[in-house]
Amino acid sequence: MLHTTIKDAVDNPYVKTVDETKLPKVDYLALSHLHINYQKENRVYTGPTFPNNISELEELKQGSFYIFDNGNIRKQKIPSNEIYQLNLEIKNALTITDEIIELIKSQDVKNKIVIIRLTGTLEKGKISDINFKKIENFLKEKDPEKTDELLKSIQHSGQDQPAIITCDGFLINGNRRKLVFEMLLEEFPGNEKYKRLKVVILPGKGEPGGPPTKIEIEALENRYQYQSDGKAEYYAFDKAISMRQKIEMGFSLQAQLGDDPRYALLSPSQIKKIVKEYENDLIKPLECIDRYLSSLGRDGLYKTISTGFGDPEGRWQAFYDYSKSNFAKLSDERKRVKLGIKETEVGKIEDASFKIIRKRDLGDGSPKVHHIMREIHKWVENEDAKNELLELSNMNFALNKKD
Repeated sequence: MLHTTIKDAVDNPYVKTVDETKLPKVDYLALSHLHINYQKENRVYTGPTFPNNISELEELKQGSFYIFDNGNIRKQKIPSNEIYQLNLEIKNALTITDEIIELIKSQDVKNKIVIIRLTGTLEKGKISDINFKKIENFLKEKDPEKTDELLKSIQHSGQDQPAIITCDGFLINGNRRKLVFEMLLEEFPGNEKYKRLKVVILPGKGEPGGPPTKIEIEALENRYQYQSDGKAEYYAFDKAISMRQKIEMGFSLQAQLGDDPRYALLSPSQIKKIVKEYENDLIKPLECIDRYLSSLGRDGLYKTISTGFGDPEGRWQAFYDYSKSNFAKLSDERKRVKLGIKETEVGKIEDASFKIIRKRDLGDGSPKVHHIMREIHKWVENEDAKNELLELSNMNFALNKKD
């Protein structure tokens, strides 16, 4: 074992190093000091068990260690939480705090490590004008009332429900309780009861039951999300993204809703009806958003879509109303025929609708975009109005940075 920098591991003549060729011959050399990915011959830098800074998070993504077994060298990765990174070039320090919060609003950052990297030359304000504490608090508290309620409960009677973690430290359930304990410890630094969070540790390899699969973890988290108090309420957009991610992992929408106490006693036919409602209210509007982003060559860039909750731009609400009021009719042949819409016109009507949503502000006196989306299926019944809408599809709108 050697704690130093060897010559072969760095490409910098000004760094003091040790020539590895002059070291004593050994079967295995475990090196430390450098937090890098390095394995050559029998030499390894084991790396950190958890990245220690932003650069290491960006480069290494996770922790690791090595196992040497009778001449065999094997790297063992230690998964960390998924990373969400936001890279922005800024000029105005006076407005960037609220801009960052708006961008993060529509992202699913639950249980993720959030990295915000800002570059550029400031033309307005100074670095100290950027309120990172406000951004941090936004990430911590999507529902401050429930956080305050839980804080008072823990102060009064202590922690009554343990958090749940995997054997390698991944917190499945208990983020709000962890936040509350941190807040209380900051307020009462000498109070021992706020220094430790009660947790249930799930089994690991070699233990009865074995480690949970990803789907089992999602199912467990979903169950607690529905059944435990002091949990964050999702915005509709967040909820749609979260639900579809679970569906893509193999955790069906029906299985997700089966954990909701409101639906526990419903018959199969009633559950089927509820599933259909969630598909229409959340999944299908999200599919519209995917087509919208794809048409702009911005697949997956959900940060350009508003949450719809207290958001005057109302993009989520606009996609919701477009999906419910128009796409459902455009995709149904019988309803389409009744409206006098040709199959070749469907794509153009959707393109025109997306351009209206993108425009957002249609001038003084104009109705809000999501109200317009509710009326488009009525417009297309009028031939002149439909032609105007189809003409809009032929227009080329230039994207701006905000869009």
